[in-house]
Amino acid sequence: MMHLHALNPSARTIRATAHKAMAFAALRAPSSLAVRLTRYNHHIQRARELTAPTTKTAEDILSARLLLIEQAKTSDLLHHHWSAAFGAVAALRDSALIGLEHYRALLARIDATAEARISELEEVCHG
Repeated sequence: MMHLHALNPSARTIRATAHKAMAFAALRAPSSLAVRLTRYNHHIQRARELTAPTTKTAEDILSARLLLIEQAKTSDLLHHHWSAAFGAVAALRDSALIGLEHYRALLARIDATAEARISELEEVCHG
């Protein structure tokens, strides 16, 4: 049992206590033994992680900051690629619309030419 030495326990201590309570509740749950054991082990592991001493060395702090920088770079890179892909899709859509307009104009010219040829042939046949 964890003894609280302060009047206001930290959030980590409260969360660890909650995980321990969930672990013991998991043992009493109406589930299979494997499921109960898996849930118990998960919650106990989380409680241990939360109550472990948090002494950070300068190297740990530096590596954490480098990790945050890399995540930010990755996020910016993903945003850049997403924007580029979105722009490419918009350009393709616009070119498809332009191509559709050209196709419609071409069909109209073919129809006009076909109607002119048909009228010429009708004149030749009747004349």
